[in-house]
Amino acid sequence: MNKIKKSIQVIANSLGKINKLSLPATILIASVILGGVFFATQVIKQQSIEKQQQQELQTQKKADQAKAEQDQKEYAAKQKSACLTIYETEGGKWNNVKSWNYNEKDDECGIVYSLPEKDVKSDAECQKELDERTASAGDSSATKMWAFSEYFDCVNGTFHKYF
Repeated sequence: MNKIKKSIQVIANSLGKINKLSLPATILIASVILGGVFFATQVIKQQSIEKQQQQELQTQKKADQAKAEQDQKEYAAKQKSACLTIYETEGGKWNNVKSWNYNEKDDECGIVYSLPEKDVKSDAECQKELDERTASAGDSSATKMWAFSEYFDCVNGTFHKYF
């Protein structure tokens, strides 16, 4: 029985020494695991915050773009209304006012007037003017477009005034 007691004491002493080392090791391992979990959680949280900020930025950008488009539409509507007012005013002053057009791209109001009968040119005269203008225009497409616009005014016996 003594032998058993001594064996148990030796085992207890050995376990005591192991327990003295295992507790700090267990604490260290648990701390590393908890630290890793905490770090991973913070990384995921940061990524989520960045993603949310990016989505908010995109939403704000879309809202700004929609507002700019709406502002442009409102501006164009005001300008078109102003052009109509100019047309009506010009029509009240002159009896040769034919039509009007608001060009949104160029932000330009054009009023079309009829030429007096004595100033209307023949088709041949209009064609001659067109040929001269396109020859002098060279490669300039804007000048050529202007020349064709002038030609159609000439043929129709009209002229434009821009506001």
